[in-house]
Amino acid sequence: MTSNKERIDLLSSLKLPDRYEPLHSLVGDQLANILVEPTEGSLDHLASVVDSVRSGGQGTLVPLAGESGAGKTTFAASANQWRAKDFTPTLQYNGAITFDALAGEVERFCKAFPANEKRVIPINVDHRESSPPSAEELSAIKRFLRAPPGGLAAVIFWPETDNEAATQIGSRYEAIAGRQPVKVLEINGPPRDTWADVAINTLRLTNSVDSLEGIGVDPRNYRPDEYPSLGEFLRQIKNDFNKNLFSLRKSLQKPVEVVIVIVSESDDPGVLSSLTNSSRYGLLDTSGLLAATPDSVIGKWWATRPGLLTRAIVQLNAHVLFLSPAATMSAIRNCGPTPDEFLDSLGVPRVGASRAVRDLGRTDVGKLLRGETLSRFEGRGTPAKDAAAAFQLLAERGFNLGKDKKLNSIMADAWRAFLAASAKEGSPEFIVSCEKILDFCQLIPDNAIIYNDSVIAIEYTWRKGEFLAPKYRSTVAQYILTKLQNYTRELGWAAE
Repeated sequence: MTSNKERIDLLSSLKLPDRYEPLHSLVGDQLANILVEPTEGSLDHLASVVDSVRSGGQGTLVPLAGESGAGKTTFAASANQWRAKDFTPTLQYNGAITFDALAGEVERFCKAFPANEKRVIPINVDHRESSPPSAEELSAIKRFLRAPPGGLAAVIFWPETDNEAATQIGSRYEAIAGRQPVKVLEINGPPRDTWADVAINTLRLTNSVDSLEGIGVDPRNYRPDEYPSLGEFLRQIKNDFNKNLFSLRKSLQKPVEVVIVIVSESDDPGVLSSLTNSSRYGLLDTSGLLAATPDSVIGKWWATRPGLLTRAIVQLNAHVLFLSPAATMSAIRNCGPTPDEFLDSLGVPRVGASRAVRDLGRTDVGKLLRGETLSRFEGRGTPAKDAAAAFQLLAERGFNLGKDKKLNSIMADAWRAFLAASAKEGSPEFIVSCEKILDFCQLIPDNAIIYNDSVIAIEYTWRKGEFLAPKYRSTVAQYILTKLQNYTRELGWAAE
């Protein structure tokens, strides 16, 4: 079982990279989704470089001039995005500037290409920014560009923060290699009016959580004209974002995770797919919840507080999942009291707690509590028809007048057995409580799994019929939003 401290803290996993390298390492090729096309002038320069290289049969050195954070690395690393028919993916080069080193690295790089590859290889020498090439290195570059291994022409991009230094590099290279198609290419980055959107899209892409700008640091509240470059703009937002995350983590004595569990005759997630995150299975989604019930009282209350809703979802790592009739009846029958005249009459055999442990381990809730990655529903257990019939009898009896409290108590026993069976050597100690106030706040969860450094609060709603059918979408959303409202009020995040 995964350590709860490692699994529970969604806040600690949130990031806002302010440079190309960490951003690319996080999202890979998805980075193309947030790139802003360079200026027409920069694209024209790229076109002239390609034309010159192809007509002359040899490569060229292109110094890139621009302030720190202007997007020089992004430009060089994305040549294939701007002109896919002309450039291969970029080779990020960090080696020595010698003919042998360059030739060897390019030869290895080219092994991934087909034999008939004809595109130009862009090479980004990002590690030498503010360290211009020596005369010997320029000679090595000239030799390499005139006779690259494998016959593929190359373009070496050399980023420089100092425009004068970049111009000098271009002039020195032309002095030994002749006139080049582009002596120096100035990089100014995307227009300032796009910077806020770039920051918002970066937040969304790197974290797979929508509306993170609502938790206290909204890029639209920053003035791009106060920053010299997009990189500096992102860096300021990143610093404020990290400070805000730290404050959120400090605001609770213990991290609390909320798992809302829908228990009904539904045997699949149904409407939950429209209320949860498309990338993080089961995690609630601000936009989906608000869209599901715009005219309800609770929907209107949250519509005026979307930032608070996002904060609640993120800080509480709030998930909504469901238990199928098969898993539910297995837990109730095998972990419930015996003898029990009503449970005994349901027609579901009592095998023992080990059967409940097995069946709960196949559910999304069980996987979440065990720290496994959620991807799809699997609900094997008591045969579905028998379980559905038994649950119908249970539902007809009703869940009010304290009957739901009895079921909550049985589920606490079931999860206690499940977690004990799932524990491995070194697993954290835990206590499972039922409808008891937490010792550090006024919350009273239906079930609470209490670790030394965190708490998982489980909230059940027991419903008759197929509660996750499309016709109940608004009702389900209202229940979830009301539960989150209660949590934000009890935790002091929202006034009455």
